[in-house]
Amino acid sequence: MADHLIARYLRMLEPEGWSSSSSSTGAAPWWTAAFKTQRSRIEVYLCLNDDCLTLQAPISVVPDAVCRAALWRYLLRLNNEMRLVKFTLDASDRIFLSAEIPLPIASGPSFGDVKAALTAFRTYFEQFHREIELLASNAPLADAWLGLLPQPEAPSIRILSGTETN
Repeated sequence: MADHLIARYLRMLEPEGWSSSSSSTGAAPWWTAAFKTQRSRIEVYLCLNDDCLTLQAPISVVPDAVCRAALWRYLLRLNNEMRLVKFTLDASDRIFLSAEIPLPIASGPSFGDVKAALTAFRTYFEQFHREIELLASNAPLADAWLGLLPQPEAPSIRILSGTETN
């Protein structure tokens, strides 16, 4: 039942600029929702399983090895500010925007849940894609960004002898 809802919800988002397709290969049904932003096109993959609707969009950026530390810290800081959708990495260090929508026991996700998630994907993709591209490929920029971060204080150890008191 929920798979028919997802297809219907995606059709309802077409007037807002989303296009979609579906596939039934494999055990779980999945869909692709696509949106053309000002700079690029985002494709969000939706997969329905027993307890949630999983959404994931690849960010087509291959980070230079010297930029990875700055990029990873940047993505973690963004995750702290973002709602619903977070940046994730796979085993090959590919970057994704990801979200999971828990499913109510008796029914599938609501239209509001799906629309909110896709709106968050589009918004964060538009807002951060160019910054991620630059930070992933520009070593001087990555070094400068890391230099702006607060530096942790070195731990100080004070050894007290048995005769001293505080």
